[in-house]
Amino acid sequence: LLVLKAPPHPKAGIAQTTGYLDDLKQGLAYIGQRREIRNLFVYFGFAFFLITPVAFLSPLLVTRTYGEEVWRLTANEITFFGGSILGGALMTAWGGFKSHFRTIGLACIVWAALFAALGVTRNFYVYLAIMTLAGLPMPMFNVPTMTLLQERIEPDMQGRVFGVMGMITSAAMPVGMLVFGPLSDVVSIELLLVVSSLLMFLPGLAIYFTKDR
Repeated sequence: LLVLKAPPHPKAGIAQTTGYLDDLKQGLAYIGQRREIRNLFVYFGFAFFLITPVAFLSPLLVTRTYGEEVWRLTANEITFFGGSILGGALMTAWGGFKSHFRTIGLACIVWAALFAALGVTRNFYVYLAIMTLAGLPMPMFNVPTMTLLQERIEPDMQGRVFGVMGMITSAAMPVGMLVFGPLSDVVSIELLLVVSSLLMFLPGLAIYFTKDR
């Protein structure tokens, strides 16, 4: 996995004079004035909500569909992160599109296709191969997101904006579990994967076709 290290803040070491809520309000106000950043965060909220089934319910899917053996659950986790490492090497060699929006959108679109395929296959080894491929877009999503925000946002506001992004991404999945968790006892997880993945095409396409400036 790629480890991103943000450059030191120009005001690092200066005593904090505002509280978390004040910073959050300032970050939200700033994002509200930047249409492309605001739209990107809205799309992120939808995308992370729709990723919930594969992020949290895939071990349950493996147990229900393929078996409860420990090696199956271990393989389910290892293959995704192995794919992420390969994706990091690919991202280093390729560098992404000139428009960071296109790279982020492509990652969401590829995820949508692969996550839907996880819900369709019934062969465990094919499932593991798809899960490996599903790890590839992770750096394609993370790296251009960090780069784009650092390029577009003034240094004094970066901490506040990243705080808002963290709030969105950390809240979307628990909310998703409130929805998809109970649904997994009513309908098959495979169906949840297919439906949520198809819906994930929408924010992916929206980000991909966002006009850069």
